[in-house]
Amino acid sequence: MKKTGSRHGVSPSFLSSPFCYFHSQKAFSLLELMVVMVVIGLITAVTAPNFGRALAPLQARSSVKKIAAILRYARSQAVTRQGIYRVHFDFPGREVELRADPAVTPEAPAGGTPGIARSEIYTLPENVTFQTAGGGAALLADTVYAISFYPAGNSSGGEVTITGRSGHAYGVKVDFITGITEVF
Repeated sequence: MKKTGSRHGVSPSFLSSPFCYFHSQKAFSLLELMVVMVVIGLITAVTAPNFGRALAPLQARSSVKKIAAILRYARSQAVTRQGIYRVHFDFPGREVELRADPAVTPEAPAGGTPGIARSEIYTLPENVTFQTAGGGAALLADTVYAISFYPAGNSSGGEVTITGRSGHAYGVKVDFITGITEVF
């Protein structure tokens, strides 16, 4: 017995029929492809600037988390090495630097910090700036503040707030009794 039709249940005569979609159109025309490309380009042009605005708060949030990590590291170094470690906040330079007190920290060389390279200064991104410092953060110079950590795990305490380009403000707070750092 001879089988008729295709293996998918559609007869070959149907595929050659003028009513079949596959028969009437075999490919996209160049005009159709160009219209689709223009529409995709317009959608991209409209949505791309919105990504920059959406990322601005993330940049400030990421910076405050990095500062919190530096503060936590300073506390752990103070306890581990039994010395005093200070985190300096240079407002106009938008820099955060971790330093050991060479007079108190036994391993600290006169010009540097043990185990911490001076080149590892964290600079805030261009769109992020320091806003305020207070609550125990010592004013070392006109615009340089410091939070100190001591061998017992406590600290001088303080808080620092940063602001992103979008106006979102984030901050870190260090408890003076426990030395624990929290992001707010």
